[in-house]
Amino acid sequence: MHLRQNRMKKIILIILIFVGLNTALVFSQVGVNTEDPQATLDITSATTGTSPEGLLVPRLTGNEIEAMTTSASIGSVHNGLLVFATQASNAVNPVIVSTGFWYYDALDSTWKILEREERRSSVVIDPTGAGDYRSLQAAYDEEAKKKYIPTVNNAPVEFICQNGSAGDLYVDGSIPYIKVKGSTTSPATIGDIEVYNCNITFEGNITANNITCINSYVLFPITVLTAFKAKDVMLNKCLFDINVITYPIEVSRLLLDQSSGTAGTGAVVITFTPDTDVDYGLYMNYSSLKVGTNINLNFNGTNTYNDYIYLDNASLINMQGYINANAPLTNAVVYANQGSKGTFGSIKGTAIPKHVFYASNGGKIDHFRYNIVMTTKNSPFYATEGGDIYLGAGGTTTTASTLTKDPSSTDVVNALYAVGGNVRVITDASATYTVTNYDYALMAEDGGRVATLGKVTLGGSTVICPPSMTPGTINMSNGSVIYNLP
Repeated sequence: MHLRQNRMKKIILIILIFVGLNTALVFSQVGVNTEDPQATLDITSATTGTSPEGLLVPRLTGNEIEAMTTSASIGSVHNGLLVFATQASNAVNPVIVSTGFWYYDALDSTWKILEREERRSSVVIDPTGAGDYRSLQAAYDEEAKKKYIPTVNNAPVEFICQNGSAGDLYVDGSIPYIKVKGSTTSPATIGDIEVYNCNITFEGNITANNITCINSYVLFPITVLTAFKAKDVMLNKCLFDINVITYPIEVSRLLLDQSSGTAGTGAVVITFTPDTDVDYGLYMNYSSLKVGTNINLNFNGTNTYNDYIYLDNASLINMQGYINANAPLTNAVVYANQGSKGTFGSIKGTAIPKHVFYASNGGKIDHFRYNIVMTTKNSPFYATEGGDIYLGAGGTTTTASTLTKDPSSTDVVNALYAVGGNVRVITDASATYTVTNYDYALMAEDGGRVATLGKVTLGGSTVICPPSMTPGTINMSNGSVIYNLP
């Protein structure tokens, strides 16, 4: 009786297995922990969290996995076979070189590790489809998803743009080092660029729209920048270097906010050419900029600036090259405000500014070594509310600075004008400032002070001031003082 029952159980089990297999064949779907499978194999967790759950694939050593290939027991029908290597192979020329998931690629007849593709060092962006990507943003987004292999020199990923517009670019820092590179034959045309937390280099022939970089390092490298043109370039909390030799950089405005950098290990020309009237060309707020001897700043175009250079909130600039004043200007070549300090060499050009230097609210401007040749409608050197202007500071000049009152001006025009501030000629007698036809060569009001150790030349004749000044060239009021320093 017992034996008969066992036979019946086996028969029933065989029937159930047969029915189950046929059911699976009919529906082509198998479910584990679910009566409603949604795929060929649907494994649903028990959701209790009290026992391990997941899919355990075959676990083999690297030698065992490789043995399947060498024994010819695996072929094209096994394309996509997945195993887990518990240890690397110790063969002479191993294929399985690390633990992890490996799959069989029948096309290449080899095992490949299952992981993200490595990030490439260089990609080509070509909107015609001739490159790796059609847009700069697509290139960045896709490369950012790939595995990052650090290099010894942290080499950047190069995005080489060619044959038309590469579109906009938003950088979130997923790729820590990038280089945007223009073609050597035609400009790389790029839209707006917005960069966060990244080291970015611009190289080659590039034309861009507005560029904003925040918490980043920005580099214009030596020799390899053919030409760079953009509208507004804003650097916020950035470090930067502009080290281009010979090749021009052209922007509408350069806006530095809480940033610090250098411009010039070579002969760099930075040209400001706005496409509309602007408040300033170079704006600095809590920022510093050191400009080398061979750097020239050109302010060009037909649109009007209020100030060429505006220094605000303890900003610092040291510029030894030329400022070329060629665009219409309503206020000052340099305006230093709120404790900012600027040191400048030569200023030349055809523009007729209201002021050459304007220092206010503790701002300080030093002029040294080189000359100024300009016609002005107002006070070329104007210090107010605790501002300081130091003429001849830091060195002497071989060419006299010449400033002439514009004949069309109907207002009272003063050369050295202090209103609660200080204007001082502090170098030796070889520094000569020629001021011609001004109503007052030296003007001090409201506690202002004008002091001179050098020479002020009136109408072409050298006069040591103030004792030998002709009548009408000195005016003092409201507690002001004009000094002739010994």
